[in-house]
Amino acid sequence: MNKFRSVSSWGVIACLFAIFLIAAGFSRYLETDSGNNLIHDIDVESYEGFFYGARLFRPIQASSMNQRPAVLIIPGPTGNRYTGDHIAMEFARRGFVVLTIEDFGQGTTPKEPAFYTENLIDAGYNFLTTRTFTDHDRTALITFYTGANKISDSKYKKDFTSVIMVSPDFSHIGEKNIADQIYLAKYETDPDYRIPNTSSIEINDTNINIFDSSHAGIMINKDVISAMLENLHEDLAIPNDAPLWFDASAQRTQALLLLRLLCLLMLISISVGISTRISYGKGRIYWKIIAGITVPAVFFILISEFMNFFLISVRLGTPFNYLPSLMTQKIHFNLIRFFFFIIFSLLCSISFGKSGKSFLSDIILSVSFAICAAGFLPILFGNKSGWEIAGIAKLRWCICLFLIYSAANSFFLRMEEKSGISRINGSCVTGIIFYLLSTGLPAEIFPLGGIK
Repeated sequence: MNKFRSVSSWGVIACLFAIFLIAAGFSRYLETDSGNNLIHDIDVESYEGFFYGARLFRPIQASSMNQRPAVLIIPGPTGNRYTGDHIAMEFARRGFVVLTIEDFGQGTTPKEPAFYTENLIDAGYNFLTTRTFTDHDRTALITFYTGANKISDSKYKKDFTSVIMVSPDFSHIGEKNIADQIYLAKYETDPDYRIPNTSSIEINDTNINIFDSSHAGIMINKDVISAMLENLHEDLAIPNDAPLWFDASAQRTQALLLLRLLCLLMLISISVGISTRISYGKGRIYWKIIAGITVPAVFFILISEFMNFFLISVRLGTPFNYLPSLMTQKIHFNLIRFFFFIIFSLLCSISFGKSGKSFLSDIILSVSFAICAAGFLPILFGNKSGWEIAGIAKLRWCICLFLIYSAANSFFLRMEEKSGISRINGSCVTGIIFYLLSTGLPAEIFPLGGIK
C-alpha cells in the first residue's frame, strides 16, 4: 500500500508539473496577445545616469511609419515594474505603447542616491518621447496610490496629454487640478463624500470617479480598467486607431491573474510534494533531512528563475507580490526575515489532539481570520473599518499575510506523511518559499526587515 502511494504521488507530481507548464505558457500567450505584443525588461536612464527598472510593452504594429500613443504607468513605491503589467497588457492589446517604471529601492532599482537624480516620471517621459515608434504628441500618465506624489516634482507634468491618478494620497499633493481624471474606491471616502486628508476637493468635482471597490482592489477592478481604457482612447485617439480598438470590457486581465496565482500554488505544491517523497521510505535520517530540504528548495528557485528569464518573465503570484527574481532576492536579502519564516513554519507544524491531525497553524489561522473579519466587515455597515476603530490600520496587511501563510501551512502539512522527518523537511521548505515570496515587501506591509 505504501509503495503504491509513493509511486502514485510521483505520478501526481509529474501531472501537476505538466499542468503548471501548460498554464504558464497560456499566461504568456494572454500577456503577449498571442505574440502581437513585444515585452522587454529594460533600464531607463535618468539625466544623471541613474537607472530605473522598467518594463516596455510594444505592439508589433508600432513603428516609425505607424507611431502609436504612449502610456507611462507609475505603480508607486510599494510596487515594482511588474505591479501594473496586467493593465499595460490591456493597453498594448489595443495599440498603445506602455512603460511601467519602478521607484527607488523596488525590484532591481537601487535605493535613492545621495545626489539629485531626475524624477522617474520625467525619465519615463523622456524615454517614451524619444522612441521612433511613439507619437510624441500623445503621451499619458497613470499613477497608483502614492505614485502620484511624484507628479508635483515632475517638470513635464503639463506636457502629458492626459493624466489619471488612482487612489492618490492627497495629503502630499498640493495642486487641485493636477490630474484630468481621479479614480477613488468607494470604501476610502468619508460620509461627507470628500477625499480623505483634504477638505478642498469635493467628490462631486467633474474629474472624480468613484468605483465600488476597496483601496487595494481598485488596481484589479474590471470597471476601473475599462474606465482607463475608455478615457485614454478618447484623449489619445489618432486617425488610424479604429482597426486596433475594441470593447474596453473585453478584458483578459482576470484570466491572466488567475493563471499566475494558480501557477504559484502548483509550484509550491510540487516542491512540498518532492520534499515529502524524498523524506519517505528507507534511508539514513541525515540524508533524508538534507535532501528533503535542499532538493525541493533548489527546484523551486530554478523553476521560478526559469520562468522569470527563459520564458521572458512569466509572472507567478499576485499583482501586488509576484515571485521575485534571484537578482531582486540578492539585493533585498535579509537574514532576520529568513530565519523568522523558517521558525514560523516549524512552529506551525506542531501537532496536537488525540489523532495528531491538528496543527498550531490551524490556531493561528483561526485567530488571524477572526481579526481580519473584525477589521474588514464593519466597513460594509458603517463609515470606518475595524482597523481604524482599533487604531491598528498600519498592521492590517501584516495580519493578512499571517492569515495567508497560516492557511498555506495548514494545507501543505496535510500533504505530508506522519513521520517527524517529513514534517520538518516540509516546514523548512515552505518557510524558505515564504521568505522568497516576501522578498521586496515594503516595511508598511511587513515591518520585519521590509524595505523602507
